[in-house]
Parts: sequence; C-alpha cells; structure tokens
Amino acid sequence: MPPAEAGSAAAAPAAASRGDARDWRFVVASAIGMLLFGLLLRYVAHLHTGGQPGLAAYAVALCRWDCLWYVDIATGGYDPHPNNEGQAAWAFFPMLPLLLGLAQRLSGLTGPLAGMGLGAFAIGAAAVASWPLFAGDRRAYLVATVLLLAGPGAVYFTTGYSESLFVLFTVLAFVALQRSDYAAAGLATACLSATRLVGIVMVIVIVLHAVLAARRAGCRWRDVPAALLGDGRLFFGVALAPLGLFAYMAFLYLTVGDALAFMRAQEAWGRYLDWPWLQLWEGLTSSFLAYVIWSISAVVGLLLAALLLARRRTTEGLFCGLGLVIPLSSGVISMPRFIAGQFPFYLLLAQAASRRGWHAILAGLTGVALGYLSALGWLSDVSYLT
Repeated sequence: MPPAEAGSAAAAPAAASRGDARDWRFVVASAIGMLLFGLLLRYVAHLHTGGQPGLAAYAVALCRWDCLWYVDIATGGYDPHPNNEGQAAWAFFPMLPLLLGLAQRLSGLTGPLAGMGLGAFAIGAAAVASWPLFAGDRRAYLVATVLLLAGPGAVYFTTGYSESLFVLFTVLAFVALQRSDYAAAGLATACLSATRLVGIVMVIVIVLHAVLAARRAGCRWRDVPAALLGDGRLFFGVALAPLGLFAYMAFLYLTVGDALAFMRAQEAWGRYLDWPWLQLWEGLTSSFLAYVIWSISAVVGLLLAALLLARRRTTEGLFCGLGLVIPLSSGVISMPRFIAGQFPFYLLLAQAASRRGWHAILAGLTGVALGYLSALGWLSDVSYLT
C-alpha cells in the first residue's frame, strides 16, 4: 500500500473514534442536563403546591400511592398477610424493592430519598443507553430526552415507582436485539419480568425478532422453525427471559402457597379480568372523570402502538400493544403510567417531531409544559395520575 493510502486508512478509524467520542459526550451531557432540569422542574411544582423547601421534603412529597408500598416492602419484606382493607404487597413485583432496599442500606438514605435517587439513576441510564436506537440522529435523541426526562410521564420516574426500571430494561433489551445479542436481551428481559408482569411480553418480541432476522437473511418460511431451533444463542436467551417472573412465582408459592398471588391481589384495588374492549367501554362511559381520562389515555396509547405496527416497526408495536392490552384486561386504572413506561413511544414521537427544527422546538416546549402540569397534579393528589 502506498504511504498516502496507508495514512488515509489509519486516519479513518481514528476519525470514527473521535466522532463516537463526541457523540457519547453529547449523549451523556444531554441526559444529565435534562435529568437535572426535570428534577428542578418538579421541585418548583413542589414549592408551588405549598411543599416545604429541601431535598428530603421534596422526596417525601413525591413518594405517594405505590411508592409507599415499595418502600414498605424494601424495609420489611413481603408481609404474608393482607392489610385491613384486603390489600397485599404481593401485587408489587420484587425488582424495585430489592434494589431500593440495597440502595437504602448502602447510602443510609430514607426510603423516599433512596427511591428518588434510584429512579433518577435508572431513567438517566436508560436515556444514555438508548442512543444506539436513534441511528445517530442527534435532534431526535434530544427531543426524546426532553420528553422522557422532563415531559408529562417524567413524574413517574423519580417517585419511587417501578417505571424507571421498566424503561431501563426495555431499552437494554431492544439495544441488545439491535445487535441480535439474544443472551443480553434475555438477561434484560429476566430483569424486566421481575419488575412488572408485562415485561414477559419481551419473550415474544425476542422470538419475533429472530423470525424477522431469518426472513431478512433469505430463509424460507418453512425453514424458519428449524433455523430458530438450531440457534443456541436464541435458545439460551429465551430460556433466560422469564426467570424473573418464575423466581417471583416460586417465592410466592413458598411463602403464601399461591404462585399467582400477584394476580389475585389486584382484586383489592378494584381490578377484575374481562375483555379489554369491555373494560375500555366501561371506562369511557363511566360517570367518574378519572375513569374517562384513564380510558382516553388507553385509546391514545393503543393508537400509538398501531402506528408503530403500521410503520412496520413490528417488534416495538407488539411490545407496546401487548404491554397496554394486558393491564387493560383488568381495568383502565393507571393507564397514563403504563403508557409513560413504553419507551418506543418516545422514540416514535421524537423521530416524527425532529424532521424540522421548529417542530422539535415545539415538541420540547410542549413536553416541558405538560411535564410541569403533570407534576402539579401529582403533588396535588389528582387521582387520574396514579
């Protein structure tokens, strides 16, 4: 090779490396900056609603509803008996209380402070880890980061809820699938299925990804089953994926004698199994405003999932669609929170809004405004945000 060509070949990897380094500096700076901005935004809402100054008071104000259950489990473990209202801790999956208890012991912080810190770390890590999903599109990434960390759903991510962990493990699973790393995707899914029941949907997504990858590689439909069964990496990943759920079921069987106690416990919160469309119709026609808002939120989420499918983003659309239909089959309660935890929606909206610069600015400003309003509602005990 002539000296000039050799120098050019050597310079190309170096330039690519510098470009990658600049990208990651941008990603980390954007994530940290928006995470702090979102926390500050909600702190202003805390003061606006009459909250006391200070980080401890702020964390206590954010920790309400399910957060109190998670803190109680992290501190004292799962109570084998329901409370006086028939509500049992079994409804809450173990990944968050395990990590929250560990964070409390290592830091010495109170439950609400540890929950806020753990949530902030998890959602910040999710924002950084998601960069490969944006294919180098900085503008889309920035819009997604604003929506994720300071938008209307951001209030759920630093309040001691499991949504921040759910987003993190979702992102890690999809990033692993982008590389067809089925072992890493299976490990992320095991954590996902230990965080919330609907995390088990990622098992189907892993298999579907493998099917689509085989088809793209030219495999005929009749040969796909044999190709999948012969892929040891896929088999290992799928075997790993449900271990989080299975471990929790085994724990419940050994402690309360019912492996499905997490499902039966839902009845104490007014949840009961029925066809999702019947639950949706009942909510839409309810005389209670909260049920109507929850139902409208469910419709919006299902439309976004359908849009993902229409754009041939099959694995993302399936994950989000089933991730909403499954909880919808037990009622419309908490649908805004379930929608907030679906990372592919942020990716979809950010990519749509970033086609023009002014669209991106408008999306960011709208997201921040809605983020502040949702924080005001949360801190004012608005029921439809639970």
